[in-house]
Amino acid sequence: MPIKVIVLVRRKPGLTPEQFREGYENSHAAMAVRLFGHLWLSYQRNYLTRTGNNFARGGPEGADEIGFDAVSEFVLRDEAAQAEMARIAMENM
Repeated sequence: MPIKVIVLVRRKPGLTPEQFREGYENSHAAMAVRLFGHLWLSYQRNYLTRTGNNFARGGPEGADEIGFDAVSEFVLRDEAAQAEMARIAMENM
């Protein structure tokens, strides 16, 4: 049975949303795809965006208002894929 995982990601203080997105795309997300992509049925990232004077569902400060800046979602094939992902993560820490 597939397993859906949702990760709420917060940027470091001092980073702009643009800096956060660039770093996340070029470092963390790329590494995750390289290490775990073969175990996923699907993977997507969604970034909160400014709408007018507000940050989606928050104020102009973004994560400070709602607690996160991006939502990453992936679906694993099954529990064996979840165990393999944990094993790979431990090997690469």
